[in-house]
Amino acid sequence: MVKRLTQASLRTENAIPAIGFENCPAKTWMQSDGSVIQGRSVLSHCQIVGEIARCLISRFPQSIRDHMFPPGSEMVAASHDIGKVSPAFMAKIVTACGNDYRSIPALARIDPALEKMWGGHAGVSQAMAESIGVPRYVAEILGQHHGFNPQVNDERKKLVSALKECLKAHWPTFDSAAQARIVAGLTSVADWIGSGAFFENPNEDWQPNITAALNDAGFIKPVIRCRLSFAEVFDPVNRAMQPREPQSLFIEQVSRPGVYIFEAQMGMGKTEAALYAAYQALEEALRRAAQGQQVLWIENTVAEAQQRYLDLASRAAQEGCETGLLHSRFPPQHRAINEDRWVALYGRPGWSQRANCGRILVGTQVLEQSLDIDADFLVSRFAPTDMLLQRPGRLWRHAGTPRHVSARPECWLLAPELEDALTSPHSAFGLSARVYSPYVLCRSLEVWKKIQLIHLPSGIRPLIDQTYVDRPETGQWASLLYELKNGSRIRIGEQAQQALAKLTLSRGGKTLPEHKAETRYSNRDTYDLLLLRRLHSQNGATGIQLLDGRELTLPHGRHRLTNAEWCKLAIALHKQLVRVPTAFCPPRIAKHELEKLHLHEVFYLGGLKMMKRNCVSLLSAIQGSY
Repeated sequence: MVKRLTQASLRTENAIPAIGFENCPAKTWMQSDGSVIQGRSVLSHCQIVGEIARCLISRFPQSIRDHMFPPGSEMVAASHDIGKVSPAFMAKIVTACGNDYRSIPALARIDPALEKMWGGHAGVSQAMAESIGVPRYVAEILGQHHGFNPQVNDERKKLVSALKECLKAHWPTFDSAAQARIVAGLTSVADWIGSGAFFENPNEDWQPNITAALNDAGFIKPVIRCRLSFAEVFDPVNRAMQPREPQSLFIEQVSRPGVYIFEAQMGMGKTEAALYAAYQALEEALRRAAQGQQVLWIENTVAEAQQRYLDLASRAAQEGCETGLLHSRFPPQHRAINEDRWVALYGRPGWSQRANCGRILVGTQVLEQSLDIDADFLVSRFAPTDMLLQRPGRLWRHAGTPRHVSARPECWLLAPELEDALTSPHSAFGLSARVYSPYVLCRSLEVWKKIQLIHLPSGIRPLIDQTYVDRPETGQWASLLYELKNGSRIRIGEQAQQALAKLTLSRGGKTLPEHKAETRYSNRDTYDLLLLRRLHSQNGATGIQLLDGRELTLPHGRHRLTNAEWCKLAIALHKQLVRVPTAFCPPRIAKHELEKLHLHEVFYLGGLKMMKRNCVSLLSAIQGSY
């Protein structure tokens, strides 16, 4: 936390003569011979950071940029180091260069250690911003980035005026704390880039390096190029690569929605053809949404759904389309709000809004489960037959739904070639092979590759029967079936699941809760992750700030609340839990540390032997970000 300047610190610095802001260094610079000298000035460094922020903002799509960054955001980034116009900070720079700062008259009576009293130059930046009456949140952003002499303060005011003139910008006005946090992140990133190797030499012109520095940091604006040829996709330099005859025949067929299976010998270019088809699927979804259709895209894992959302969202926004994401790892209350909004837009309540714009809703299996949504076009990752049959039920669901004139009841399935799936299922199916049995996926693919048209509901039973009918297996089929029955290193098999269900689902006539009955096909260890902004213990209570800013108090002692009040508090906190795989969790907090915060009053923390499954991890935010 940034400490406020006290009257004692004001008096300490009160008699110090001011040094012009133009002469205040922001950095040191190590020369080629190893010697350290003063680097760029505060003015130069602040200009660099402001221009980087401006350029970085320009790389966002216009529709997103307008919501995230109010006009003048670059001025906040540029002003992040105004606190370095300080005798105490300059004394530190002079010392770092191997010189005695006391030899400089203006610094003779300075004690650099006093900076700790006000939180360093970041504390000075925040105090200075507050003193000149900046808009709400600006001072806090400057303070988060990292004496108050009237003369020194005048120099800081001059620096702010100089930056306004250089950038032709003024202070922004924030609509919300969330928007301010985004600009705080922008400030930190711009300062990180502006402090890099591209700008170290104070004798070099810095303006030509802005674009190169942003590109080097990875902030390259993605461009989706439409209607590329095969050579332009896979041989962009020479553009000499031409598709083989099987590839050409396959690409010619991918002209409209459908399930496309490409069978050919090894080395015939099946991978390139499949990737090109996937590229066309993204293009098709965007094209349909741009026409005004309501598109549904279903993936089998949260990670893949998140990636597809990122692939589509920016481009869709440029086309004036809305993009949504639904999956099971949202906190319960956020998931409910998200689901309510998109179910309304894609269901009967949203009929009057369908013509306003096209939409793309990306999600996981949650879109199959009792949601009354009605899409015009569906793209789905391949899944077992019974799962796939659930998904078209969200396509052209109601006869009276208003639709764009271009809409057709079509579904695209993203599936590998059967030969590749049998040979290397985890490579062919990707993350889907961790969710569903590779044997079941291959059996399903064997059935679906023969289908060009399906009639519902009359076609459901034949597909189910063909997929799951018992039959003797040989070769790779037999290996996959053995894995299904007996398990592998990443999952237990059907036989072990059946035994486990008999042993653990019921004990003494009492059915166990689902989180204790590990009977699911995918049995990866998961954590309950508690998402909070702040958590602190003081005065016999634990203070908690939720993601939406609400403050809760957890008393240290059961007697301090009634049972009804404890119940209300527990419900509020349990709504902040998400269950995630171990790989995505922050470091686990020991059970005794959680007990010090009295979280055991509202959560079951479990025993040491069950720590992996029952321990609550805390993702506590710094300064309210997460």
